[in-house]
Amino acid sequence: MLIIASNIAFTIATLGITYQDFKARAIHVLFLVLLLGLGVFDAMVVNRPWSEGLYSLGFTALVMAGMCLYLWFKTRHFTNPLKAHIGVGDVLFFVAVIPFFSLYSYMVFFISGLLLSLVLMIIAGRFISSNSIPLAGILSGYILALKGLGWALDLNFFTNNLNVL
Repeated sequence: MLIIASNIAFTIATLGITYQDFKARAIHVLFLVLLLGLGVFDAMVVNRPWSEGLYSLGFTALVMAGMCLYLWFKTRHFTNPLKAHIGVGDVLFFVAVIPFFSLYSYMVFFISGLLLSLVLMIIAGRFISSNSIPLAGILSGYILALKGLGWALDLNFFTNNLNVL
């Protein structure tokens, strides 16, 4: 019963993030806190080692540092990527979903989610003129789709036990 309630809360949180990010390009922190709490609960249920979460957090920090370095080389001065290139909510979303994934699966989610966002925005750019990307909204919909697809196909996209990749 607790797992069902957790899945319902997960669906509400991800749909809320998707809706808010597409509508206002901002997400409420309570959705992120709920998602993080559900992720920690999920990690405890499947007995995922905490070290995996720390490694995933390190991966996220490494990507952010790489973005800062890229922007520094591009502009020849320090540019805070949180001011013009990626939203704080997007970074917090990446951190909030860490407990749901093993390290390998998180890296696959991170990279494939960014590629999916790029493709969707290229397609949407033909119809909508916007200079911002609802990254957390797209990724929230993506993680919800992965959860639903995993349930329908009896797969777990959140662990290393994928034989399809």
